[in-house]
Amino acid sequence: MNTLNRKVIFINKHQAEILEPPDNAVIISINDSRETESDLKDGWSRVLRYYFIDGTYNEDSLRFAGINYKYIYSAYFDADTAHTMRSDIAECIDKGTSIFVIHCHAGRSRSAAIAKYIHETYGYAVGNDVSQLESLVSFDSQLFDQANPLVYKLLQQPDYYAPVLFDIETTKLNSSEDQPKGLIHRLISILTGNK
Repeated sequence: MNTLNRKVIFINKHQAEILEPPDNAVIISINDSRETESDLKDGWSRVLRYYFIDGTYNEDSLRFAGINYKYIYSAYFDADTAHTMRSDIAECIDKGTSIFVIHCHAGRSRSAAIAKYIHETYGYAVGNDVSQLESLVSFDSQLFDQANPLVYKLLQQPDYYAPVLFDIETTKLNSSEDQPKGLIHRLISILTGNK
């Protein structure tokens, strides 16, 4: 495949919903939830839908949240989604996809991070305007200024936070072994006088 014809364009949700699908194009649709899912036109080679909010975390915020990270960050991009997305993108490229169109709500953060990953990993030309689907794309590194750092980091290394999460889980497991085994155990202790 001619690499000069391979493009990744990132845009906002409204632009994606009105866009007529180009030939041999895959759209990656990023939405906060299924309730806010974009209404795309028919005709895409493939539609890849993912659901996560535009947020970020790091080692410190994970450690601060402790075992509650599972609830606090449940709607954020995670390793499982990164693994799935990487696999889906690689499969599309193996099948000869020449154009990726990526959208998120505003077309600046989540979609930019995914476009950056495809650009840097697979050498696709990158742009942030639908007019660039029909024209040459001249690269400008400022396109990625607002790219979501969590999405980009986990696309590069899906298991980046695995050691931190393991520490959190291990700490919780060790501390729970030192504690009474839940409400029923506590009630029995109170009633019997045994500790």
